[in-house]
Amino acid sequence: MIKIMESGAFKNKILPFLIVVMGFFMPMLDTTIVNITIPKMMEYFSADTQKITWVLNGYNLAFAVLLITASRLADQFGRKRIFMIGVLIFTVGSMFSSLSTNLEMLIFFRVVQGLAAALVVPVSIPLAVELFSPSKRGTVMGMWAAFAALAAAGGPSIGGILTEHFEWQSIFYINIPIGIVVLILGTFLLKESFDPSATKKIDWIGMATLSVSMFTLTLAIIQANEKGWLSAYILSMFAISAVSFAAFIFIETRSKDPMIPMQMMKIKHFMADSVTLFILGIGIMGGIVPAFPFLHRCNGNE
Repeated sequence: MIKIMESGAFKNKILPFLIVVMGFFMPMLDTTIVNITIPKMMEYFSADTQKITWVLNGYNLAFAVLLITASRLADQFGRKRIFMIGVLIFTVGSMFSSLSTNLEMLIFFRVVQGLAAALVVPVSIPLAVELFSPSKRGTVMGMWAAFAALAAAGGPSIGGILTEHFEWQSIFYINIPIGIVVLILGTFLLKESFDPSATKKIDWIGMATLSVSMFTLTLAIIQANEKGWLSAYILSMFAISAVSFAAFIFIETRSKDPMIPMQMMKIKHFMADSVTLFILGIGIMGGIVPAFPFLHRCNGNE
């Protein structure tokens, strides 16, 4: 360790990498840390299961809608800039989530957190990878995935410990000092980077069609158990999502400055990574909604 620090590697690589890890660890942790505190929140706000689920759903919906758009904007206008803006908004959102006096306020700031998470999480990958040489980037990606999995898996345990010894607000308090540290150190130690092939022109139509597609798809999946998978409402949401996505593909294949170059879909490694992350997301979040009836009973409501 002494040799690493003396050679400057700690300052130039390890410490910036740890800053990036701390930055994306917060939003990944918040995808699951709330789960175990739901009964406490239901009691505190005198809310039923249907309303309290939006503490989770609002976060996940905002996260899903902005995720790809945020990645593209970071490539165009600066990854460090988007990352730092995201950390700042997430930290402020955490503070106001902890200070929420009613359920509507909490849901609103959970949506703010979700939007900020979409700015932080995807951008953290290129920020981390570019700190190291190409030969070590596979290892860096593996470490990133390990920390992401640790954050998501550790959320319920950390939330349980905090809720047992403190109030439910403590699950948001812990983000504030972490966010402040990332903002201070990241300002000086992280280097700005761009995608050299990306233009400054924003693909507004592509962004709009993809956002509509992601919003309606995610909303349909969230509400399917409540409304019924074959209900007119859910089928309409799936139809809108499909049409919007088809429009997005049509627009992107004909755009001079596409949001997502369609030739990327022909890259096997890119598609494999995308499918893997999709399955990982299902695995992380898939058990949340089925757990709500149990949590509802635990809270003493029938």
